[in-house]
Amino acid sequence: MLAEPPATPSLLPSGAVARPSDSSDKKAESAEKRDLSLEERVKKADRLFAARDWTAAAAAYRDLLARFPAYKDAPKWRDRLNASLFAEQEGRKADAAKAAAKPAKAKKSTEASEALDGR
Repeated sequence: MLAEPPATPSLLPSGAVARPSDSSDKKAESAEKRDLSLEERVKKADRLFAARDWTAAAAAYRDLLARFPAYKDAPKWRDRLNASLFAEQEGRKADAAKAAAKPAKAKKSTEASEALDGR
């Protein structure tokens, strides 16, 4: 197993090159993710909206509006943020209605089987 090279190049033997540690690679990758361009952020938000990933789309449009509030497309982003939030809320309502309907169906089938059994 190789030891990490010293942090200061002056302590390295002549001709040796310091290599970055794994943690610095991870830091560089996360910095790249944070530094997405405006165009990349818009594409990501639009892709999430088209895929109907309402929660992620809303977060992406919220981020765009926070970073670029005066941009020419900000009204479109605001509309899509509102549409995403509305669709997410409607999806939750539909899920809750389905969940409420399942126990009612189960109760009806139990009552029907009890009636057939003569209970």
